[in-house]
Amino acid sequence: MREVILYIAMSLDGFIAGKEDDLSFLDGYDDYQIPQKAYQDLMADIDTIIMGRKTYTWLLNHMDSWPYPDKETYVISKTVHENKESIFFVNDSVSLIRSLQTRPGNHIWLVGGSEIIDTLMKQNLIDQYMITLIPKIIGSGTPLFKNQQDVTLNLIDVKYEKDLIMISYRPKK
Repeated sequence: MREVILYIAMSLDGFIAGKEDDLSFLDGYDDYQIPQKAYQDLMADIDTIIMGRKTYTWLLNHMDSWPYPDKETYVISKTVHENKESIFFVNDSVSLIRSLQTRPGNHIWLVGGSEIIDTLMKQNLIDQYMITLIPKIIGSGTPLFKNQQDVTLNLIDVKYEKDLIMISYRPKK
């Protein structure tokens, strides 16, 4: 079955974005080999991407071109948008995941955001959590985990480079 992989970075105090969706806390880590290799491995293992509308808008505003032209991308949005080539807009992440998991294909990258993560966690639809801890405390912003109940995870891997740590977990069955 296709796995849903949450691959994301967060500040040490648990935020995936600062105030007003600021991602500057991620600056300064582009030359680190461990996250580069993990990202390359992820890209080789997936053919589908799921992200929230804010992430999609941020990418459009900060990239010269769409960074995932060879991946089928689903943007979870409450408002209706026109589908584009390989980019589809849907409003129900749970139904989408359940449908994608019945189709043949590679794994699915869950980029974010936190509302989608929260919804999918409550439905036990995330198979792996790959979280890169950025050694910065930013104080406020968008938390990775919002309104979660008790979720127990099993550690499957830890890697670190300099001051950055990448941890991987699977939900305990």
